[in-house]
Amino acid sequence: MSKPTTAGLHKRWNAGAALLAMSALTACGGGSDNAAAPTAQLTIIGTAAVGVALAGAAIAVTCSTNTGAATSNTDGTFNVTIGDGKGPCVLTATKGATVLRSVTPGAGVANITPLTDMLTDYLATRAGTTAANLLTNTNGKAILSDSKALTDAQAGLVSLLKTTYNVTISTTNFLTTTITTPTGGTQSGGDKDLDVLRTSGLTTTNGTVNTSVSTAANNAAKSNPYAITGGT
Repeated sequence: MSKPTTAGLHKRWNAGAALLAMSALTACGGGSDNAAAPTAQLTIIGTAAVGVALAGAAIAVTCSTNTGAATSNTDGTFNVTIGDGKGPCVLTATKGATVLRSVTPGAGVANITPLTDMLTDYLATRAGTTAANLLTNTNGKAILSDSKALTDAQAGLVSLLKTTYNVTISTTNFLTTTITTPTGGTQSGGDKDLDVLRTSGLTTTNGTVNTSVSTAANNAAKSNPYAITGGT
């Protein structure tokens, strides 16, 4: 029997290598146009509270792309993960007669409190729309994605509460500040602020913002309309 030539050995080796490469691609899905792309996840955490924790509240999150839901823990904390989610997002916490809203430009921390409920209406009014239409209105989506507008709006509401009602809020960053309710340990300043709102008569026991306060906040927002050209 004749020995294989060098050229023949090379041909056999190349053919075997090609088969191995094709097998590896098939095993990894690299040879298929139907390979699934990694799913992006958007995660939002925060605390739902009115001075006491909103334990067991239904947390609903509606984003520019996709939605998510969770139930708050005994200390009011929650964690919502949305597959293929894309901000901005509007959050709602519901427990009995208490319905509070909040907003976030995307993944991260977003508390849900009477202050964030005021903030949601304030931003909507500045954008020339309603809270229910923030995500479908061009100006509404822009203002929720504008970090400076969110910062300025919080500072504006804190200033309004001080000058109009002589109520001092400890932070102008109430949307993302750490809130520790009495059931979660030592009460934080952010939670004490919610107690102050209630004892001052600006919110009810279930966290609803009094109509006169909402009207004052919305009037302030109307005097400072948001232009999309000013957003980022």
